[in-house]
Amino acid sequence: MDQVKEASEKKPFVIEDDNTANWAFRKLAEVKQKLDIKDQQKAAFDKQTQEWYETDY
Repeated sequence: MDQVKEASEKKPFVIEDDNTANWAFRKLAEVKQKLDIKDQQKAAFDKQTQEWYETDY
């Protein structure tokens, strides 16, 4: 017998004090660092692709 579970309602994140603000800023910094790494990887891949495209066969 299958039972359907109701999805729990997500509550929005609320910054209520300095501790939650600091936590949010740390999380934003982590995300920015990951995005910066992805951007660097993409730039290197784009450069490789461009060099390959420009080579003569």
